[in-house]
Amino acid sequence: MEWISVANLQRAIEGVASKVTELFVKKEEGKGLSKNDYTDEEKIKLGGIEDKANNYKHPDTEGNKHIPEGGAEGQVLVNSGAGTAAWKDQEQTEVPNMQGATDQAAGKAGIVPTPPIGSQDKVLVGSGNWVEMKEASEQEIDQIISGAFQGKGMKK
Repeated sequence: MEWISVANLQRAIEGVASKVTELFVKKEEGKGLSKNDYTDEEKIKLGGIEDKANNYKHPDTEGNKHIPEGGAEGQVLVNSGAGTAAWKDQEQTEVPNMQGATDQAAGKAGIVPTPPIGSQDKVLVGSGNWVEMKEASEQEIDQIISGAFQGKGMKK
């Protein structure tokens, strides 16, 4: 393991500090860290700008409005007019459970049924049930490739 003495470390730090000062802070007699090297033309141009000439007012027309002040926990932004939003208490909406499809009726959108313990390797199918996926056999893969597979739920 290499080591350096305190004296050598101090000398190295002083050398680096000196080099940084030499390269990055070039002192000029009569000037501080910043220069005011404006040309007369630039001084005249800047001097001609009126006070508050740069007071920008953001347009408040449709499409230019932003999130209004206020709002509190439990509130959401809602559309309150063309390009305008307002804070409103969040309403609790009851979302129905998903209904699976059958051979007689389409399913209905809703909350996905919670998978029971031990279902981490199962998938949710259109019937609304969690089922285990079975690995296809080589024969079934050949049938799928040839278009002859007649597995459960498959129609030719």
